[in-house]
Amino acid sequence: MAFSTLIANRDMRDLLALMTWVALFAISVYITNQQPEAPEISLFSSFFCFYALGYLIGTCEQCKHKLRWLALALMLFSAFACGWILQFGYLSILTIIWVAVVAYLLPIRVSACSTLIIVLAWFTMQSVKQQHLLWIEGLLYGLFHLFALLLATTHQREQQARVELQNQHAQLQSTQHLLSELSKHSERTRIARDLHDLLGHHLTALSIKLQIAQRMTADAPAQQQILECQSVAKLLLNDVRDAVDMLRQHRDIDFHQSLTLLLQHTPELKVHATIPQHIAVDDSHIAQVLLRCVQEAITNSLRHSHAKQFWIVMTQDEEKLFANMHDDGYISEQWQKGNGLTGMSERVSECDGHLHLYEHNRALHYKIELPLTPQ
Repeated sequence: MAFSTLIANRDMRDLLALMTWVALFAISVYITNQQPEAPEISLFSSFFCFYALGYLIGTCEQCKHKLRWLALALMLFSAFACGWILQFGYLSILTIIWVAVVAYLLPIRVSACSTLIIVLAWFTMQSVKQQHLLWIEGLLYGLFHLFALLLATTHQREQQARVELQNQHAQLQSTQHLLSELSKHSERTRIARDLHDLLGHHLTALSIKLQIAQRMTADAPAQQQILECQSVAKLLLNDVRDAVDMLRQHRDIDFHQSLTLLLQHTPELKVHATIPQHIAVDDSHIAQVLLRCVQEAITNSLRHSHAKQFWIVMTQDEEKLFANMHDDGYISEQWQKGNGLTGMSERVSECDGHLHLYEHNRALHYKIELPLTPQ
């Protein structure tokens, strides 16, 4: 694993945690140097280094899930080792940092139980080592641990709510644009049908009536007027047909813009989209299904795979539309279809399409095939 991976995408919380680690280490070295019978600095320094390494790996979202838990175990063991060697009460701050990290990975109840166990184990160890009960320190630091746990949990929920709100807003914008396009598409189709069925029919009937009137009229000036009326009627009929053809030629839905609105405003994800401008969808149901599939894939990347990047590639041939999507996150080895993926598969099947889901490099890949025109 490259060191650049461990230090990439760090925020202010990580910086403050590492600054706290540096401060604790520096204070411990200073106090140890002032004591006549103190442990070797190299002894506890190694555990401080193991603790920092465990923190960097344990908080790295690009690392494997099992590796992160092993790193957190190393982090906790190193904290207890430092506490056993040095016996400084303030070193329980190391376990407070550990609790704040674990709160992002475990449910609140499991995190709370783990916190209580850690606090009891820590101050039991200190009481045994110092041969007197440290219940006041244990109570105070226990409350500090619970405060850090609740603070981290609240921050995580607020962050998830913010991302969810931004994602829903992006989906709403894209859906709104698609509905507008579908409304225009439906209106153009209705106007073209009405022009052809109503105005075209009446002009054809008028032309026939004028032909009959011409045969029944012997007056030359009147026949000339009728011929001119016939020419105007034929000209109007041709204009109506041209207008109908033009309306029907503009049947494609501006699906590209709907996708662009969705992808550009997706939070927490860097989207890499390869969508040619010639991609055209003229069936409203196909357009809705494809947009819903892309929305579901993005939602899964944000909620479940902890991805930072998302790729979508769309192609088209004479009969089908293809969409391939994946991210740089990770899924469980025993992953199963949830309600979202099941609904996606059902939508695609209703359009006589095909959805293929597979795992590659620990990420979920989507391969969608949709007919341009449903059977």
